[in-house]
Amino acid sequence: MTYRELKELDNGILISHHFSADSPNDYDARGSTALNAVSREHYFALSLAKDCRRAALSGDEELLMRIYLKVLNAYERLLEPHFQFEETSLLPLLESVEIKPIAERSLAEHCQLRALLGGLRQRDPESLGSFGKYLTDHVRFEERELVPLFEELWN
Repeated sequence: MTYRELKELDNGILISHHFSADSPNDYDARGSTALNAVSREHYFALSLAKDCRRAALSGDEELLMRIYLKVLNAYERLLEPHFQFEETSLLPLLESVEIKPIAERSLAEHCQLRALLGGLRQRDPESLGSFGKYLTDHVRFEERELVPLFEELWN
């Protein structure tokens, strides 16, 4: 996604999801364009996670409702397609025994985040706070562990 598209999503405008690269093998002098798109989306996810944690602690019903809707929209438009892209295009590339646990952890965290959706749909503030915490932890893990692995693979 472009920065503008992420900003529009952040402002609550419904948009279609797409990556700026056709495949994870698209590469230019600045690095993998697919990884650049993944990192941009990670940045948006961190902002979303921060909103979740703040709203969950606020007790402000209006803010909570706004963030529930924002998260559910972002999940449908960005997070689930992002997870699917990683699961079908990136993670299968990590087949070696030494790094397979990293791919398995990423998959497990995707499942954990999906499992919290029920609580978000029920408008549960505790689930919202948990979603924000797990999303933050997940993005930090992928940026610190997963993205460097792919950069190394493609360089």
